[in-house]
Amino acid sequence: MEKLEDEVVAGGWRCMCVGIMLHAVQQIESTSKILRYHYREGSGVDKTQLQNRATAMKWLDGGVGLVTFEDCCEAMGVLPQKAREKILARAHERRRNPDLTRVRETWS
Repeated sequence: MEKLEDEVVAGGWRCMCVGIMLHAVQQIESTSKILRYHYREGSGVDKTQLQNRATAMKWLDGGVGLVTFEDCCEAMGVLPQKAREKILARAHERRRNPDLTRVRETWS
């Protein structure tokens, strides 16, 4: 069996971490509009979406998993706390304005 070079393995790991991160962010953002109008019984809210959001939020807050939020941040070369703040700020902005397609970034 041929051994893969370290660069190839590192690149694959980075791509997988980006995919995991994007999936978690999508789960958090996709429910922002639902949360704006508050969950009411019989309102047609998909409980599975809310459960997926809760799982993604736990992961974002440092919940355990095979691949942690911190692992993903390290692989992508970003600071976990800064990434967490940006993700939550964007989700909050989407909750306030569900039609928002892009949040203006402010870097300080």
